[in-house]
Amino acid sequence: MIPAKDVTAILVNLKIADDQALFVILGADGTVNRKGTGAEDNDEHDLFIGKSSSKMFAALKKQIKPGVAKWNGVYKARAPKGKPCLLTVGFRDASGKESICKFSYGSDSQGPPPEICDLVIAAVEITDPWYEKQKKMAGK
Repeated sequence: MIPAKDVTAILVNLKIADDQALFVILGADGTVNRKGTGAEDNDEHDLFIGKSSSKMFAALKKQIKPGVAKWNGVYKARAPKGKPCLLTVGFRDASGKESICKFSYGSDSQGPPPEICDLVIAAVEITDPWYEKQKKMAGK
């Protein structure tokens, strides 16, 4: 895992039954990409790409708790129930080195560990004001 202090980009991608329910990329340079809500019944499929202040990235970077570092690789639920879900969380440093973890589970079964879930929730909450503004500008 890339040390949190060295992270310059964060990715969150959630697919539910092969439908992209959430896609977020935040970069230290203010780059923002966001699509979807992360909800099982997500019906928002427009991807918004833009720039913001680096404050959103800094706020999300603070949510990279020490427990996140131990999750690297692919994890599959033994007996997933409900719709198939695949959560990918990735980090990149300034040199381009990447660290990615993937969690495969069911919508009605236990999902990723709490520290990963907290990071995903923070990504949604931190980018929501920007995302809502983009949707409004696009007439959505």
